[in-house]
Amino acid sequence: MPRIITTPPDFSGPALAALKEWLAITIAREDALLLRLLASAHETCERFTGLMPLSCGVEEQFDPGPVLTLATRPVRAVTSVTWLGAGGEASVLDPAAWSRSIAADGSGSVRLDDAPKEGRLVVALTAGIATSWAAVPPALGDGILRLAAHAYRSRDSVSAEPPAAVAALWRAWRRLRL
Repeated sequence: MPRIITTPPDFSGPALAALKEWLAITIAREDALLLRLLASAHETCERFTGLMPLSCGVEEQFDPGPVLTLATRPVRAVTSVTWLGAGGEASVLDPAAWSRSIAADGSGSVRLDDAPKEGRLVVALTAGIATSWAAVPPALGDGILRLAAHAYRSRDSVSAEPPAAVAALWRAWRRLRL
């Protein structure tokens, strides 16, 4: 199931300021690198915990079927379902032709009334625990900052293991799927 982040989280405000404070950086020369490191740490946090910390726009692709189980969590909203034909044609499905279900744990699914037999389906959704950096739970935010800072400090070393403190901060948030 391919997934594309269509609207990445914005790290340019308070998150970047917090990382620069952590690293004692006062100039803007390193901002582009620090933003990439924050994005990478955010992605690593999601892979480790199974939860997207900051709200993002996401598209997930599926083979046709009556029920499409979304991999990204926690789902905040399902915005559209699009059918992609084998010839490259695309058609947004009428919202009356599908329904969404979002469970208390943030898992989501889409049920199609009359699923197509061929092509691909693309579900557009918004997912994330928090809509702003200030609302990210402290353990997740601190882990993201520490991992980004660690990557910045060890960028010239050959083998640099991430700090165990990051895993310790994220472990309580980890959701495993079978």
